[in-house]
Amino acid sequence: MNPVLLALLVGLIAMIGWCVYRVSRRGVSTATVRDWSIYGVVGFLIVVGIGLAVHADIDTSVLMGWVTPIITAGLVFGFPARNYWPYARRPTFWATLSALVLLHFVFFFVFLSPAWRGNPLLIVMLGLPEMFITYFSLILVLGRPPRPAR
Repeated sequence: MNPVLLALLVGLIAMIGWCVYRVSRRGVSTATVRDWSIYGVVGFLIVVGIGLAVHADIDTSVLMGWVTPIITAGLVFGFPARNYWPYARRPTFWATLSALVLLHFVFFFVFLSPAWRGNPLLIVMLGLPEMFITYFSLILVLGRPPRPAR
């Protein structure tokens, strides 16, 4: 098996373990089941997509050139969007998030060389600063995220 695909499989198993751990620590509630089932479905779809691409004999470098930017975008924009979800009815929320997602993909597919584009290390190397930029932009446009009700 390809080492990149093996690493993705190990990462998926680790995420499933993390989900089980978090659910067992928080207790089972409707919100917990909803949140973690969404993560599970997204992870399953990623694995199915990679599996279908491997079955169709798509070159691994081309596959990773698409998977890395998509997974990075999901992580980078998913957590801030979840924190700012109470502002989802405001057009400024969607305009800011859309502009940042567009800039993300322009950077990955226009400015970044194809040799680097498929490197899974970019998820960490570019994802963390990009997440900081996303939070900073949303704070400038919308203010601080609302505190969850307890």
